[in-house]
Amino acid sequence: MFESFARIFLTKLIIKYGLQAEEYEFYKSFTAKQYKQVLDYIALNYGNNILLEDMAAKASLSTSNFSHLFKQTIAQSLYQFLMAYRIEQAKKILDNPNKLMADITFACGFSDQTHFSRVFKKIEGLTPKQYRKK
Repeated sequence: MFESFARIFLTKLIIKYGLQAEEYEFYKSFTAKQYKQVLDYIALNYGNNILLEDMAAKASLSTSNFSHLFKQTIAQSLYQFLMAYRIEQAKKILDNPNKLMADITFACGFSDQTHFSRVFKKIEGLTPKQYRKK
């Protein structure tokens, strides 16, 4: 009789807590819909000041949870991802020789040319001027 009660008890524990663990893991994941909403927001606003709070709100997550899940999913911090995205957009604009470097800097959301050049060189291995000449 004791063994029967023990099996029932263990079965109830597995059913109750086993399912919760799966639901919890699913809840902790960064969904494709959330990812798309964040990417769309970045694509529309990369030239502006983008706040963590705004992107977390787009994904309907708290800022700490969003930051953790974003890094876990993308394997980059939000800042690294945003800088890489801005540099990709800057490369497209740099192909136009008529655009001034200062205009490109501000259009891509950088506060000054020094910061833009430093980030560009870190990501691409070249300064923006070297990239443009190439």
